[in-house]
Amino acid sequence: MFNMKNVTKRDNSYTKMTNLHFNKTPLDAVLMEKKFDTNLESIFQSIQGQRVTSPIIQAISSVASDFDQSIPNRSIILVSDLIEYSSLANMYETNWTKSIEENQERLQKAKPILGGVDLTILLLMRPNLKIQDKTIRDWWVDYLERSGARILTVKAITG
Repeated sequence: MFNMKNVTKRDNSYTKMTNLHFNKTPLDAVLMEKKFDTNLESIFQSIQGQRVTSPIIQAISSVASDFDQSIPNRSIILVSDLIEYSSLANMYETNWTKSIEENQERLQKAKPILGGVDLTILLLMRPNLKIQDKTIRDWWVDYLERSGARILTVKAITG
């Protein structure tokens, strides 16, 4: 009888884990994998041609709010291209710094509470985007430090 707990399949565009339950047949495994592939493909097709939001500020705030403030040595490793695209800021705009200045009040209210948090930033480089420059990196470092984070490092990484 076919019996596997986990099957890992590597593809060029993603890695997935399919959990197969005890006593599943090989046919069940194939059908589960096909359903996963179909659902994933449907999601990608539905967003094709659209710019998906990238609410980095909200994500950091959410993670930070889950921290137990009484625990010392709290840290976050942020892996991101640092291009915020949300209702708070659109860093894809040509004059994104101007719109951020005009939106300071909302950004201040959304600022994550990072006091006592060590932050490591792994900057995912996207060479095809000219907007991903020193200005964007410096803005984030300043914003996160004003939020109370201690920036340990900002390291550019590529694919």
